[in-house]
Amino acid sequence: MTVGPEEITKLLKMDGFLKNFTIEVKEASNGRFVIEMPLEEKVMRIGGIMNGGAIMALCDLVGGLSILTKDDVINQVTINIDVNFLRPIAKGPVKAVGESVRIGKTIGYSEMVIYDGNGEECAKGSGNWFLFR
Repeated sequence: MTVGPEEITKLLKMDGFLKNFTIEVKEASNGRFVIEMPLEEKVMRIGGIMNGGAIMALCDLVGGLSILTKDDVINQVTINIDVNFLRPIAKGPVKAVGESVRIGKTIGYSEMVIYDGNGEECAKGSGNWFLFR
């Protein structure tokens, strides 16, 4: 089963946490997932920059979904995620890119990059997800 943008959009609307984000799916291909979201007040923190927790959530989202686009993966759950914040995000829209690097029998590994509205890399992450087939 390959999951495309339409299926992901439906899943996002059902998710109790992520439905609060304004997310547009830009790409969902085999092992790659890209979203874009406006920089709205609900994801901002003091100082006029994006909240780190929101950035982590985007990394988790695109990392996991890049794995979900692989052929026989039907679901996944995060095992661990590591995010490095490179610069603050003060301009949108925010673009998040996830690419699956390795898909094993039960664990997938993905790398993620978050860009601000200027196209600057603002955060980089990596993580492992448990796979359901």
